[in-house]
Amino acid sequence: MFYKVAVFANLLLLFRVNATALRDGHHISAIEELKQLVPPPSKSELGGEEADNEAYARFLSINKWDAIKTEPNIRESFKWRRRVKPGTIRPRDCPKLCRQHAWIALTTGPGSRILYENDNNKNKNNQQQLPLDPPYNCPPLQSWRTTKHGLPITYFRCWMWRPNEASNEESEKHLAYHIHHLIRRMPRNVSRICVVFDMKGFEGWMLPYIHRCINILRMHYPGRAGAMCFINW
Repeated sequence: MFYKVAVFANLLLLFRVNATALRDGHHISAIEELKQLVPPPSKSELGGEEADNEAYARFLSINKWDAIKTEPNIRESFKWRRRVKPGTIRPRDCPKLCRQHAWIALTTGPGSRILYENDNNKNKNNQQQLPLDPPYNCPPLQSWRTTKHGLPITYFRCWMWRPNEASNEESEKHLAYHIHHLIRRMPRNVSRICVVFDMKGFEGWMLPYIHRCINILRMHYPGRAGAMCFINW
């Protein structure tokens, strides 16, 4: 229990960076200085993501708006995005993890075919027939669910998560797919996400996989979390 609390407390701290407040000349000049040090790549280079002022500001905000300190961080993140190309990833690119239905993008309707624990047990030997989830586009006649402040919501079910069944490459793509999925679901003027972590079924062997996820989030998606909720029924 101690390890679980410690790990997820750290996760919350990683997400609790300042919003990209572009309110004064200091922030704007820091962004311009950083853009001179690391020119913004094109959207196609980054797999559909845009290196706009808000993106530069998110990285600056965790380095006290120091462009020199921020340069290696954002340069490495651009390099990672050129390799992974988050916006081009689809469920078919991470089939083992998408068939687990551990990460659910909440909708105003039933969503895609959401599996429950008993369903999953029945289908352990028939995984190839399970649908990939979450779908890239919202199911017909539904819309993505958000908080009252507009944050898109994903529900994580720990007891369904089996990261050891996928390669490191698929795990990386799966996380990038979900974060980009959340970003695409953001209404206008919203820049943060909400994830509800249902920790039932958490086991110690999951810690290395969690650390790997935390490192990706810390290095490549600063300032994106608005609400991280943990429950353990």
